[in-house]
Amino acid sequence: MLKNVRRMTASLVHRGADNASIWLDREAGIALGNQTLNPTGHAPHSSHPMTTLAGRYAIALDGEIYNQAALRQRLTLEGHSDWQSTSTIETLLIAFACWGIRRTLQACNGSFAIALWDSKTRSLTLIRDRMGEKPLYYGWMKNTFLFGSALKALKMHPAWNATINRDAIANQLRLSYIPTPLTIYHNIYKLEPGHLLQITANSSSSNPITATAWWSLEKQVAQTKQAHFPQHLFWHTHKQTDILENLLNNIIRRHMHTDATMGSFLSGGVGSSLITALMQKQSRQPLRTFHITYEGIENHKTSQARAIAEYLGTEHSEFHATPMDIQDSIGLLPTLFDEPFSDIEQIPALLMAQLARTNVDVCLSGSGANTLFGGYHRYHYAQQLWQRLTHLPRFLHNTVTITLPYTNTSYSAKMLNVRSPEDIYRHLLSHGKISEDLVLGVNSTQNFLPTTIPKRLSFTERMMYMDALGYLPDNSLTKMDRTSMGIGLETRSPFLDKRMVEFAWQLPVHMKIRHGKGAWLLRQALERHIPRHLSKSLKQPSSPPPLGDWLRTHLRDWAEALLDPSRLRQEGFFDPTPIREKWRQHLSGSHNWQYYLWDLLMFQTWHEHQSPIKRTIAA
Repeated sequence: MLKNVRRMTASLVHRGADNASIWLDREAGIALGNQTLNPTGHAPHSSHPMTTLAGRYAIALDGEIYNQAALRQRLTLEGHSDWQSTSTIETLLIAFACWGIRRTLQACNGSFAIALWDSKTRSLTLIRDRMGEKPLYYGWMKNTFLFGSALKALKMHPAWNATINRDAIANQLRLSYIPTPLTIYHNIYKLEPGHLLQITANSSSSNPITATAWWSLEKQVAQTKQAHFPQHLFWHTHKQTDILENLLNNIIRRHMHTDATMGSFLSGGVGSSLITALMQKQSRQPLRTFHITYEGIENHKTSQARAIAEYLGTEHSEFHATPMDIQDSIGLLPTLFDEPFSDIEQIPALLMAQLARTNVDVCLSGSGANTLFGGYHRYHYAQQLWQRLTHLPRFLHNTVTITLPYTNTSYSAKMLNVRSPEDIYRHLLSHGKISEDLVLGVNSTQNFLPTTIPKRLSFTERMMYMDALGYLPDNSLTKMDRTSMGIGLETRSPFLDKRMVEFAWQLPVHMKIRHGKGAWLLRQALERHIPRHLSKSLKQPSSPPPLGDWLRTHLRDWAEALLDPSRLRQEGFFDPTPIREKWRQHLSGSHNWQYYLWDLLMFQTWHEHQSPIKRTIAA
């Protein structure tokens, strides 16, 4: 058992190369391994055994509890004074012992995945943070229950014998990610955000495992909508802006209370710009800010980020990525993500993390701002499409077409065949039925929408709610966590603090989207720190890498090898005929199939990395 857990823990060195610790109970058949990242160099986690002095609880933690000092103060006031260290792990263990699991979790504010063993009840509890910032995988392999922060850790156990889930492939081709609770493997799952599951020592693979919510966004939203807030406060922009700014300042102050060197991802969007402005206000020296652009391409976001950094007086770093940098990054993606993931923005996310890691230990980001404050363009334009459809008979739906700005994508009602707001949302996020036609042996694709949606939500709020449960943790946060932790950079997201989530859901839609502009309230706060002409220019989405052109040029040979028809037939996952036709159209320039092709190429790259085989590819 010790040898196995050592191998599993060592595989997580990318998520924390500073300290490693192992605990096991041979009699109970349980082992925990912890590989920690400690940007301050003080080793607060591993300097302390992973058990309570009484020996009841043992713990493994991935992540941070940002209010652990406040938790410790509360425990001290309640009578606990025998502290052995300053570690977060000790604080959690004492809290679990004094308050129980659910009360402790409700008190915690942070990003975390936790494994907690209770020797008294002989039960293991796996816990994931509210918004899904940290990953947690689990499942049975033969008679062994495996769990960890990365699939690669589970694969190091000798019991591992998982097979690829073709339904998961179909979902990845539709969404660019595999939705929770699915993974790329049969019988291995992701724990849902805000959930915990418990398993006892006498459990077996024949016993069903049920995960339950310890925190529910649905309940949080429902409670907010039932509450009665003074309407005059909603209409007073200055009052709401004050509340937002004070809250965000408080959260950032807590995140910056560390000896680690700090920086900010400055994409040039509203969320990251506001985070940067407030961080610089609290910093005694120029803040380090980071931005990625592409060689030979000067885009609007780059000029925005540069202008904001210059005005705020930050120490700004830009990296101009070349096609060679992109190729080098592609080689790292299968190791970092562990399963197929194909959001094109994964490459600039990795390059940004690499740039930041050479200068700082911790970076703050604007992740979550668009979801909570209505920043995505699809919120506004989907609303327009739905309004048009609701005023037309169904037989006229095929006459309605809407093109999203800054993209080449048109959505027609005939294609969508929409019957509800959820149908519009589903099709805006997915690539239609491409996956069902392409993947061989598919049984069904996961319904990635929540089964229930709180009452009294507007069309736009329903989209934001669905994003918060799916797109945010499975795409945005996955992208940030894997690229940053893979190179030893800690990232923190102030907008995902539970207090900010609660505040955002108290706001009416008109405080988030106004006159067709999203993140409206964030803009009001930002205009207090940068000139209005800079704030007003923050309206375009991030410019992705010019993959369409690169696939025809610098990446052509790489893509051609992965999409070779004989190879596709041999591997047996895809029908080569439609793939080769799309590839031909893309190379000719008659169509831009970069998203379609990138989904396929990311699966092929991942699969090649799992079992590298020397192949002779036809010219």
